[in-house]
Amino acid sequence: MRKSLPISLIGPEHPDFEIISLLEADILRCSAGLPRLEHFFAGMLRDEIDKLIDTPNTDRREYAHLEKVEKTYVGTRVEIRLRKFWGYPKGRLDLRIGHMDVDIMHTMEASWMIPVEAIGAPCVLTAADENTAQCYMGLILAENASLTGGANRDKKVQLSAAAWKHIRWLIPGQPYPPNFWKTLDAATVAEIFEARTGMERVRRLFRNVLDRPIPRKVVIDVAQQLDPIKRVRKNSGARDHMLREGILILSGDYHAALIAALNLPVCKPGEFIAHRLRDDGERTLASSLGVL
Repeated sequence: MRKSLPISLIGPEHPDFEIISLLEADILRCSAGLPRLEHFFAGMLRDEIDKLIDTPNTDRREYAHLEKVEKTYVGTRVEIRLRKFWGYPKGRLDLRIGHMDVDIMHTMEASWMIPVEAIGAPCVLTAADENTAQCYMGLILAENASLTGGANRDKKVQLSAAAWKHIRWLIPGQPYPPNFWKTLDAATVAEIFEARTGMERVRRLFRNVLDRPIPRKVVIDVAQQLDPIKRVRKNSGARDHMLREGILILSGDYHAALIAALNLPVCKPGEFIAHRLRDDGERTLASSLGVL
């Protein structure tokens, strides 16, 4: 995606203002407000992209590793999830909002490809940039003047650069959860996945990633076996083994008080955080809160 977005021309004097305003108002109503839409959209994107990467079953860890046909399916999943979230029926296009047929176009690239059937119709444009972990959502009326002259072999036409000024942005770039593996250096990722057993991969994960929340999904990625969370628990799990190295494995579900007392980052339910005990004071604190 672009590093900066042009200022939108959608205002009271714009010919598309009435249609775009009606769509925006109805979408925000069905979303129960913009903050709820932003929260849902960000989490949904990470969830759907990670489902397709499917690390435990494919050993892939990035969107770039997907096959071409798989990449196209991200847009289909975004369409389905948004339609359910908003509660709109499917019409001639992806959504039926009032009397209007509306299409949803998603991109993970630099722009959007508009299908022939959506030309002249209002469209919801969505985008996710895995390199910056920024997501976008906007509204546009996909008129011929907004499109480039050439079409691809699927007869889709690209949205022109000039047309970006005619997008009304609902989400003009906001963070969504990044791909966890892209936040680590390549040597660390390689060290974790070079381990031959799920248990050892889990240990290496917690040994190398300290004092930052680790999603449950990441533990599943590295364990790659039935009941992967068992590899974190006490009684022969990674928690016991890492404690012998002076590292606590804490759960956002059960250890929120100790996480706060240690001034560690907030750990949400379903997340873990590893912390190397610094002194006897921290050990006493952990013991007083029933963790040791």
